[in-house]
Amino acid sequence: MNWQAMLLYGLEAGDLNADGEAVAEAMEARLRTGRPLATQDWIAWQEVELGGRLLPGKPGPRLKRA
Repeated sequence: MNWQAMLLYGLEAGDLNADGEAVAEAMEARLRTGRPLATQDWIAWQEVELGGRLLPGKPGPRLKRA
């Protein structure tokens, strides 16, 4: 895949095959949500280092603390 051409001119210039298309879709999904595209180990390490959540939590209202 020609990443430089894809970044400069869009997906059409990257000559995506089936594997490349899956990667491009994953990248686009993460860009929409603002979540990192990385391994679970790296994300967990970053959450510890930053002291915050990078991945979404469980859906629904937060539980009230006693």
